Amino acid sequence: YTRFSNAEADEIMEQIQVTSIPAERDKLYHRLQEILVEEQPIIFYLEPLNRIAVHKRFDGEITSIRPGYMVNKFKIKNDLLSLKD
Repeated sequence: YTRFSNAEADEIMEQIQVTSIPAERDKLYHRLQEILVEEQPIIFYLEPLNRIAVHKRFDGEITSIRPGYMVNKFKIKNDLLSLKD
């Protein structure tokens, strides 16, 4: 836990949850990222050693939870004949 506390960041995170306009939500995400860079509440010094790559023949779902994808949501696309390597 970082115990990061910032009133503006808290407000932005609440607005992101209820904003349905993608362009407006993008602006909020960008401002939140600026705040995080300015205050840098945590420094990550570890990263995964494995590379993650997915071929275009798969449909998948990404997530903000590590490792960034949901293995059980990956499925082979139905139209494999139309895909060319």
